[in-house]
Amino acid sequence: MGDRSDYQSLAIALRSLEYVNNEEEWLPWVTAQKWIDYIGYNIESTAEFDKYKAFVLAKVEKIYTTLIVNTNNYTHIQLLLKDIIYDIGCSYGLPLCVNATIQEIAAWSLDPENLSDEAIDEVAYCQALSDVNSSYWEFVFEQYKSNNDSKIRKRRRGALACSYNEDNLERLLEFGKNTSVPEAVNIAYALGRHPAGRPFAWNYVLSVWDTWLEKYSQFDVGYNIYQIIKEFSTDEELTKFESFLEDVKDDIDDKRTINYFLQLALEDMKRWNDWLDTNLSSVQSWLTGLGY
Repeated sequence: MGDRSDYQSLAIALRSLEYVNNEEEWLPWVTAQKWIDYIGYNIESTAEFDKYKAFVLAKVEKIYTTLIVNTNNYTHIQLLLKDIIYDIGCSYGLPLCVNATIQEIAAWSLDPENLSDEAIDEVAYCQALSDVNSSYWEFVFEQYKSNNDSKIRKRRRGALACSYNEDNLERLLEFGKNTSVPEAVNIAYALGRHPAGRPFAWNYVLSVWDTWLEKYSQFDVGYNIYQIIKEFSTDEELTKFESFLEDVKDDIDDKRTINYFLQLALEDMKRWNDWLDTNLSSVQSWLTGLGY
């Protein structure tokens, strides 16, 4: 990560993405999706992400409208391309996708006894509930709390954790803590996947550390903490984690399994930070050059 070949590959990818909106074939979009997701995944917690998001949406909106909104009869290749375009558009919050999903949730809210969210795409579901002022977060939260089916709860938990409303995220975690350890851990997993949720996930880890160390096996402690924090990537998150490791080093000096998972998390954070140190300025310059 961060060597010359990686840098050159990124430069080529950035240039190719500038013209992907001219493509109507499946193969170029397969490659484009890999790079779009890779770059977005790495810069999601940076200030450049909103600019990058605007760039991606500008590239995908036309073909999304043509292929998903206006087309009814698909060839096999068009179906494959449709899945890619839908995934990109919805992942980055394309209004056409988000608004359609909100309409599905609205219909469900009017008849919760006979309708459900089973057919709602998970990526679109996440974006539909991410807005700070989402009108339907509360409704989905109530449906989440009242349903005991593990698969349904997982879908709803994942969508609820996408919110950028800190009060909602705190309520979600508090519900988990007041319900059971597994419920709280699963919510912390979900929160740790999104920048807005990561502070809550990290505070949860700090709050349970002493108790977990006393009650649970080394594997359970190490594995679950790793799953919660494995997507942390910012300088601030790395600094806090390094400080935490220094504070608990005596507690885990003889606990090899816990050490293994915590060191694995540390290596992941450092690797992401190295990528940002090497490549973020290039992405920033590229976006600026395109007017973003």
